[in-house]
Amino acid sequence: MRTFNRTSLIAAIAALAAMPFAFAQSGAADPKVNAQPNANQSAAAAGTQAPAPSSAAIDTNFDGKVSRDEAVTSGMADVDFDAADTDADGLMTIAEYEASHASR
Repeated sequence: MRTFNRTSLIAAIAALAAMPFAFAQSGAADPKVNAQPNANQSAAAAGTQAPAPSSAAIDTNFDGKVSRDEAVTSGMADVDFDAADTDADGLMTIAEYEASHASR
């Protein structure tokens, strides 16, 4: 009986000693914790127009075209995407992207 109590006590102490490590995880998994404003949000706060990101920075899957999801994720508004997608195929080519930003 005495051995059982000693083993239980050791297990309880080990569990208590490990608790701080379980709760000391970084906030990297939570996007709100380490959220960095994108260039458009920073520029809006400063009252200036942010430079447009390059098409290579927006093309996250590296297929040579920018989808609506990729554009919106980078901070581009839907109406701007529709204006840039001149052939209305739902994808913005590099030429379409550069032409839309050259006119600004």
